Amino acid sequence: MTELGMGAIIPRGGNAVMSAKLTPSVHRDLVLRGKEYSCEEALAKNIVDELVESQDLMIRARELANEFASLGEKKDVYMCVKKSIYDDTIDINLKAEIKKIEWKLMGKEEPKL
Repeated sequence: MTELGMGAIIPRGGNAVMSAKLTPSVHRDLVLRGKEYSCEEALAKNIVDELVESQDLMIRARELANEFASLGEKKDVYMCVKKSIYDDTIDINLKAEIKKIEWKLMGKEEPKL
């Protein structure tokens, strides 16, 4: 079930990451139409990176965790590369968080959309 189907609002950061990763039409269909995709469709539309059978999920998760953990000192390089890919998205997230802090410091509640 999508956020729209549950009546939930997608956080700005999550929406920004989806916008950066997905084509405009897939992003629009997910966010504004609440379109649901099969596993195969989600893979074809780059919503997910890979498909894993449920019984193999934890094994694959550990493999990926070990892969990232083995970067060692190179993890800083990985972090910089990833940041460069999502730089605008990170800026949007930071600005949103700063705005929340500003509202809190003013003793006011952040306006709800």
